[in-house]
Amino acid sequence: ISARRSTRVRVRKGLSKSSFYWTYQPIICLQTGKIVGCEVLARFEDKYGALFPDQFIPLIRKNNLTWSFTEVMIAKVLEELTALEALPKDFKVSLNIFPCDVEQGNVSLLPQITELTNSRFIICLEITEDEYLDTSIAHAHFRTLVESGFNLSLDDFGTGYSNLRNLQN
Repeated sequence: ISARRSTRVRVRKGLSKSSFYWTYQPIICLQTGKIVGCEVLARFEDKYGALFPDQFIPLIRKNNLTWSFTEVMIAKVLEELTALEALPKDFKVSLNIFPCDVEQGNVSLLPQITELTNSRFIICLEITEDEYLDTSIAHAHFRTLVESGFNLSLDDFGTGYSNLRNLQN
């Protein structure tokens, strides 16, 4: 019972049992006051209760589940947002991407996800900066993503490993 309730096991099982869900934080245009997009935020709850991002994100990384997590997130988010017909074609959807998935080249698979590339939304990939990212490796992947129509941004710039030199690179 203790093993089944461990946070590590809950997170691992949570990917296949739909324990993860996503909330949408609005992005508002300051000039017009209108909602122009959203940032996708991961949440977790199972029969044992909720886990906070600072509890489950490190476990996703430690257990090499980052890409599986990202694939689940993209599929579910696109399903939910596409069903909302009131969202305009140029609605911006910001998705967090793990730096390790950039360095390992997993992000190069994103242009192959037809639901993502054929989406009516502007997809912005927010690279989280709470892990070190080798800019020389990342540069080629970023170029491919931009050429495929994705926008890129740094999430929480200045709180992790990024600095102005890395941003310039």
